[in-house]
Amino acid sequence: MQTISFLSYLKHYKDIPGPHLVVVPKSTLQNWGREFEKWTPDVNTVILTGSKEERADIIANRIMPQDFNVLITSYEICLIERSALKKLSFEYIVIDEAHRIKNVDSILSQIVRSFMSRGRLLITGTPLQNTMKELFALLNFICPEI
Repeated sequence: MQTISFLSYLKHYKDIPGPHLVVVPKSTLQNWGREFEKWTPDVNTVILTGSKEERADIIANRIMPQDFNVLITSYEICLIERSALKKLSFEYIVIDEAHRIKNVDSILSQIVRSFMSRGRLLITGTPLQNTMKELFALLNFICPEI
């Protein structure tokens, strides 16, 4: 709810409609879409999922023309469709369950770091599980210049 409210605030009060990227676990993908529809039906969302052909259609007809405010996708699809996503410049990138990028050497971590954005937001209940290096990886995603 806080993230949805924040992105809605950006659209309605700061005149920053997007595009925004929200990367979530596959198990919560449809739930994120339902919550956006329930609480902010005026925010144009697109869920990037499905077969290769379905994703190609979504990319060609919605993502490349930037016919959306918020793009919701899973970690797995983010990896598969990275070349299309790298072509966009996002206002905000939101990573749900952000501890998934705590390893700076992981492919997912490297890919989401390569995406262009004005701002980044991490959502996690477990920012530090084992070492300070993991926490640094998360903070470095938010502020790579430091």
